[in-house]
Amino acid sequence: MNVEQGKRRHETSFSVLPITRIEKDCNEAKQEYDRRFNDTTTKINMCLNQVQSLMNCFSSTIQRQNEMIYVLKTSLNECLEIIKITNQALCLLLDKTGEQQYKDMIQQISAIPLEDRQTSIHKFFSAYSPLIDEITMKIMDATEKLHIHNG
Repeated sequence: MNVEQGKRRHETSFSVLPITRIEKDCNEAKQEYDRRFNDTTTKINMCLNQVQSLMNCFSSTIQRQNEMIYVLKTSLNECLEIIKITNQALCLLLDKTGEQQYKDMIQQISAIPLEDRQTSIHKFFSAYSPLIDEITMKIMDATEKLHIHNG
């Protein structure tokens, strides 16, 4: 082997060595990137699952609350109807006695604005229901989007 051949061989080995080192460094960097990417993806998916779980909980709570509100509204209206009928019967009985002392009592009982209260209750619950429906729809929409993004 002459000097010229040795020189070429020596130059070739130096030029191959840096490329191999760069490839190794790139491969290590890619593996580190992939590891961090997978860790981050796992953490994001865990967060999305927790958010989804919370949204399901909110949705169930709102549904139960709606059921309770309906029962409450119905009960209030039934109570007002019973009071109205009781007041009418009481006024009728007091009126049948014909005694003057009961006239003021009949007027006071008759003046209780039960129908106004029923109307107010109806307005309140009628205004409340669409708000609950809107919240429920937004939760369902967000849950659906989480399902799509979370796979």
